[in-house]
Amino acid sequence: MASLTDATEPTLSSDLRELRAFQIADAEVVYQGGYYGVNAAGYLTEMADTVALAPVGTINHFGMGCADAAGALPLSVTGDTSATPPPQAVVDIGGKILEGVPVAGASTIADLMDHVYLGTDNLLADLTITPTTNTPPIGEIIKFHSATSFDVQLYSHAVMWGQP
Repeated sequence: MASLTDATEPTLSSDLRELRAFQIADAEVVYQGGYYGVNAAGYLTEMADTVALAPVGTINHFGMGCADAAGALPLSVTGDTSATPPPQAVVDIGGKILEGVPVAGASTIADLMDHVYLGTDNLLADLTITPTTNTPPIGEIIKFHSATSFDVQLYSHAVMWGQP
């Protein structure tokens, strides 16, 4: 599985954005459009199949501590918890639909409603129906287009963690 090396622009459908700011873990490079989790220390970090990593959602944009000298916000940021203010990423935790994405292990209409898992931050390449060892599913297949193209509903933070 390949981690992101640049910002992505997946085709998304979402009018239900729920945005939350998270401080980025030290030396962690995060990208706009990538899918991230929060580690046991409470910092945003790359999604991985790791104990004590809670999936939270996709980076919508970057916030405090991220603008360059001209005030422009970048497409990627490196965490520095000792900076003042420390860099923050604004994450959409409200769930959304990824349209027309490949899902490893899925190939037919019979895969509708299967759970989808992710072991990296790369939503466009690393979605799979194979369960991960330590992380819960992040969504489910909701539409079949072809053997290599599906729509995936990403779960909201509330749905993923059983909160009303």
